Order: sequence, then C-alpha cells, then structure tokens
Amino acid sequence: MTCELAFPRGIDPARLDENRYLESLVEQGAAAGLFSPEDKEHLQNQAMGLLARQARKYTGGDTSLPRETAAELLKSALYTAGLALAQDAPETALQRLRGEGLDAVFQAGQACLRRRLTRAELMHRRLCQGLFPLKNVFYRGTLSEGIGGFFRVYRPDFFAHETHVTLDYPLYLDARRGTGILRVEGYLQAAIHENRFLGYFSPREVEALFRRMDENHMQMLMNCYEPVLTVALCRRLAGRGGRELTCDGSTTALLLGGRGRREIAELLRPHLEAMAEELACPPGLEDYLRRSLPGIAASLERAMAAGRLEEALCTGKAPAPEKKYVFSYGPAMEREAYARLLADLTRLETPRQKAEEMLNQVRGLGDLLEILRDAPLTKADFAEILPRLPAPVLTALTARYPSADFLTDAGEIRLFRALEAFRENLPPHQREALLQAASMADFQ
Repeated sequence: MTCELAFPRGIDPARLDENRYLESLVEQGAAAGLFSPEDKEHLQNQAMGLLARQARKYTGGDTSLPRETAAELLKSALYTAGLALAQDAPETALQRLRGEGLDAVFQAGQACLRRRLTRAELMHRRLCQGLFPLKNVFYRGTLSEGIGGFFRVYRPDFFAHETHVTLDYPLYLDARRGTGILRVEGYLQAAIHENRFLGYFSPREVEALFRRMDENHMQMLMNCYEPVLTVALCRRLAGRGGRELTCDGSTTALLLGGRGRREIAELLRPHLEAMAEELACPPGLEDYLRRSLPGIAASLERAMAAGRLEEALCTGKAPAPEKKYVFSYGPAMEREAYARLLADLTRLETPRQKAEEMLNQVRGLGDLLEILRDAPLTKADFAEILPRLPAPVLTALTARYPSADFLTDAGEIRLFRALEAFRENLPPHQREALLQAASMADFQ
C-alpha cells in the first residue's frame, strides 16, 4: 500500500488581486490549505463587526444604511486592511490576519493609507512645481487639475477604494491597474518619469516637434512622451547627437529597413543606454525608458510597414506660431478650504447663494475649473454663475473645453453643456468674438 504525504502548498503572489488583496489572499490561502473553513467563518464575523463600527462612524451613531452604501463601506474596509497585509509575504500575511485579527489589521491599514496618501500628495506637488510647459490641454489638465481633484474629494476613512477621477491623459506605460490610492500612486510615478524626460529638452524644440505632427496638437488626446523619445532615439541612430528633436527620415528608413521589432529594439538599445547616461537619468527613469523600448520598436515597425515613417518622426515643416492669450491657473486653495467650499455649495439652496459663495472664495482659474467640475451644480446654478464671470475667464473656460469629444468625466460634460447653452444665448457678434479669442488662448 502506497501512502502519499500532502504538504501545504505556498501562495503564488501573481494570483493575488491588489484591489481585493485581503479577499484574494484568503481565497488562495484556503486553496493552499493555509486558511481553514473555521478561520474564514471567524473572519466573516469580524468583518460584520467592523462594518457595524464603520457604519456608526459614517452616520454619527446609526448602523442603518442602504445596502449599496454598506457594501461600499465594507469594500473600503477590506481594501484598507489589504494595504497592510500586502507589505508582508502572503503566508506571513495570513498568519498576521489570523493572529492579530481583522480590527488590528484594519487599523494598520489606515495608518499605511495615510502615509501613502501623504507621500502621493508630496509627489503630486513636486510634479506640478516642475511640470513641463506643454500646451496640450489634457497633459496639464490631468496632471495638475485631475490628480489634484482626487486629493480634494478622496475619502480614505470610508471609501478608500474609490478613485473619483478619470485620469484622461494617456501615459505610455500606464498599466491602468489598481483603484483608490493604488491607482493614483502608479499613475503619478509614471507621470513623473515622463515629465522628467520631457524636461531634458527645450520647450521650443518639443513645441516645434508637435506642430510638425499636427497644428491641433494642443487639443489632441495623445501621449506626448512617445514621439519625443522616438525622435531622440532615431536621431542618435542616424549618428546625430544633441538635444534637438529633428530627424532624417530617409536615413532612418535605410537603417531600419527590413528589420522586425525585436531587431529594431536591439538596434536602438545601445543608443538608449548612451542617452540615459548622457542625460544623467535617475535609475527609475532609466528603467522606464528601457521598458518603453519594445513599444517604440513595435511602433516603428508598423510605421515602416505602412510607409508612414516620416509621419512617425514628425518631419513635416512647422508652421509659424500664432500670437495667443496666455492664462495662468493661479495659486491653488488649501485642500481643507476647498473641501469646505464644496460642502457649502452642496448645502446652499438657491443659485444666487451658490454664485455669490463661489465668486467670493475662488481666486484662481485652476480652482474655478475644479469647483465648476466637482460641485453638484444644476442648469439653473450655471445660468446664474456664468454671466457673472469676466470676459477673460469665459474665454479661458471656452478654450479649456472647446468640445465634448474627449470628455468622460460627468462634471466636465455638465460644465461643457452649460457653457454651450450660455454661448447660444449670446448675441452672434459676442459669441463669435468669444470663440475667436478662445481659439488663440493658451495656458501656463
């Protein structure tokens, strides 16, 4: 008779879901024989107790909640506890959960969340302070206003798993994983790398590159890091150094002709390494550049196959720049002051009260854009607010939201429609003057 001994299997970290870390840890632990049915039942009882405490905290003493709200509170609590558990090896995390209990792990998760939130806010502040002066509205709008909006409305105590913002600007290596603070952390880190790389080149060179690409590049939903990296690498491949962003398409075509993406990547790799060394890129950015290389090579392969290499390298002639009105976003309100204003606008009843409260407190264009997007304003509220705004502010709003083509945020869509309705009610000559001024506007 043969007897086989069964040993507990380990947990594969790749099978764990970072958004549902605690739940997936328990599922995988149970499958590996490391978390018993009794352990799961005890954990479920602890979860119900934790939910009751969170409900009382949320309501100010009542545990009676709509089912949907209760489900979100529980999801947030488990997400928060998962942040603490994810710091350990999976097997150690299971032992910690079993030994310390869910309440203690949840408290540790809250402390971890606060630290990560503080660190992310610092990362965002530094990003905004050194934001490359790109004129693409999605670049500045998302990296400055969009991420800033996350910190203003994020509620880590009760809804830590929610992200709130759409993060419209497409990063090159954005995995789009994670929710809540996890999503924003990952997005911020990639944005910092891309922004730092752009900073090695002069704004004039980058602007000229994009104008060769498309005159309407300021309104295009596009990644701005990819074409700069592509041209910089192909310029080096053709034997030309420096930080200019022009490239000889015919020479590049000869060097890349007949090569597949892997060969192209290997051909470009030493030039990427030399560029990273010359620019003194920090290790994180250097790694980001290396991970970008396969995608750059694949894009060049496709461009060669389609006969569009000149287009990929932006070799067209740049049109003469137009004169523009330049608007500044101005200093931002403190997060607490912004939150109070948002709460006041929710509480006030009449459009006149809301308009007066907003115009009394908001001093910068950036804050005005945020509050018009974030506040639960009605058509009547907008009809009261917009006519009170000075003509330059209306010009800036029209320039910031020229169309609804790429808008996904409900607040921005609501604002665009209100602006559209406001413009339709203007006399034709005023409407035309507003649209003409907006077409010449720029932001810094």
